[in-house]
Amino acid sequence: MNPLVIGYGNPLRQDDGAGWLVIDLLTERLTDRLEKGLRLLNVHQLTPELCLDVSEASVAIFVDARDDSASANDQPVKCEPIEATTKANRSHSSTPGAVLSAARDLFQHAPPAYLVSIPGRSFGFADEVTPACRVACSEAADLIVRLIGAAK
Repeated sequence: MNPLVIGYGNPLRQDDGAGWLVIDLLTERLTDRLEKGLRLLNVHQLTPELCLDVSEASVAIFVDARDDSASANDQPVKCEPIEATTKANRSHSSTPGAVLSAARDLFQHAPPAYLVSIPGRSFGFADEVTPACRVACSEAADLIVRLIGAAK
């Protein structure tokens, strides 16, 4: 089993594309790990179909932007453990906990999992994240590299 990192969001809505940018950064930084089985995925939203990939992972890391536009301060990147929810959500828009639950229910394995959330302030129509979000994405990529290293 190998680590799985899933970046999700809309790369055409400024900071909502943070998950995608982190996957791009990890692709550059972890080329050697990709050759050894690390999986990196970009998706627009979490769907039940991801539960097979999650069930085959040694650790699952979900990466998304969070709306901090109302905050007056720069907020840090957050990393929180995720638990499988008690009942899986089988809709076409899901949560990390629901995907874990589906992996557990359908494939009898829900790996340790984390949500890495990146502060975002601007979610308008544009295909680049804001400069502050870009810095946070780099910090998130560093954090994920450490998480993957600890999961060996």
